[in-house]
Amino acid sequence: MSPAGLVLALLAAAPSASPLPPAVAREVRSAEARHLAVGLAARFPGGPVLARYRAAAPMRPASVMKLLTAACALERLGPAYRFDTEFVARGTPDAGGTLHGPLWAVGGGDPLLRAEDLWAALRELRALGLRRIEGPLVGDAGRLEAAGRPPSWPAERAPDPYDAEQGALSLAWNSVEAIVRPAGRRGAPAAVGLFPVRAGIEVVNSVRTADATRIEVSVTRRPDGRARLALRGTIGLGSPPFRRWVRLEDPAAAFLAAAAELAPAAGIELAGGVDRGTAPPDARPLGRRASPDLATVIRALLKHSLNGAAETVLRGLAAADGVPRASTGDGLLRLRECLAAWKVPLRGLELRDGSGLAPSDRLTADALVSVLLRAWERPAWGPELLVALPRAGEDGSLAGRLGGLRGRLRAKTGSLRGVAALAGYAWTRGGRPVAFAVLVNGAADRPAPTGVADRLARAIVAAADELEISPDPSR
Repeated sequence: MSPAGLVLALLAAAPSASPLPPAVAREVRSAEARHLAVGLAARFPGGPVLARYRAAAPMRPASVMKLLTAACALERLGPAYRFDTEFVARGTPDAGGTLHGPLWAVGGGDPLLRAEDLWAALRELRALGLRRIEGPLVGDAGRLEAAGRPPSWPAERAPDPYDAEQGALSLAWNSVEAIVRPAGRRGAPAAVGLFPVRAGIEVVNSVRTADATRIEVSVTRRPDGRARLALRGTIGLGSPPFRRWVRLEDPAAAFLAAAAELAPAAGIELAGGVDRGTAPPDARPLGRRASPDLATVIRALLKHSLNGAAETVLRGLAAADGVPRASTGDGLLRLRECLAAWKVPLRGLELRDGSGLAPSDRLTADALVSVLLRAWERPAWGPELLVALPRAGEDGSLAGRLGGLRGRLRAKTGSLRGVAALAGYAWTRGGRPVAFAVLVNGAADRPAPTGVADRLARAIVAAADELEISPDPSR
């Protein structure tokens, strides 16, 4: 069904039989007058339904899909789980610090491994006595499927980190920041720098210094898997630097290029260069770079809506079960198992990725609220999900939104062309929590109806306040 057809079908669907609070009903009517489809649900944990409207209608969720991925990972893996990167070899360095053979870097699927973490890992190996590697530094990314984007993602690529490929061996977000600085005279070429590492990127720079800044950015893949960054246009004379984070291509290629770049400064000679392969079973650990624990990963994933982290964690669900070269499909199977075990209403759900970028993803407001209620009831991991949600008017993707509800609302956002969503928790003035989900879908060629989703969230909180419910003494 086309996006326009989906909206018409949702608008024609029978509404919930339960009456809506007046404030919520007004916002729903206003949204539908703009030809927007709305699905929403709100419920007090352990208590009654506050509002429900087309809550079983399957709708595009955008990034609120990440709530499901995060909740399932926290329950199945636990908040303390880690995605460590190991450095293994068949032998140990000799008295002079030379390793006679390869050193394998075995990726654990750490979605937040930064260039500075790689630097620290190399410095630790140096401190442990390693001075020279005669064989190559070999990247082993076999814990997860071959690096790439989920097959359900749009074919059209963007240069931004949200569209980067994922793999078991990767630098965080698989991206770097391109910084363009003007020259001292008009017509002169601009200077381009990459931060924090070059990571093997080929830069094609045709930006000139002129009166105004108009820069186009594109990223393509070279035959060796590394990225080619093309910059075109002009930058204003005397203007501040133009800064843009851009995706890399093959994650392992970028990781190995960054390692080759950092190793000499870390005091390690890579005499054999870099390569790819699989660590042999008889290799023994020489070093390890611990990843942040899963609770920390989930905070970054949800606060900043990191697509790559969500997809890596999804595949990690299967890898933790021992599935070799765990794929997106393997992770989705685990996600469906979570939802079934939690008795989440599955009718109409379409789960195609872990991040919500897939156009074919479909969730319902009922399903989202069911997951939020499950988290509220799970003291082992529910609080970690709660603190990971952006805070209204304060941080993450809600830093500039819903400021009037500061201190009273935490929610995951979702935003794509024609799609806006919010799902999380709000608190009445009396302090009682409400789990809620709002899904708004419109035509795919229109901007995200973010303001509509925000007004619906405010109306839900206002309706809860009007009930004058006292705090639940059991919580």
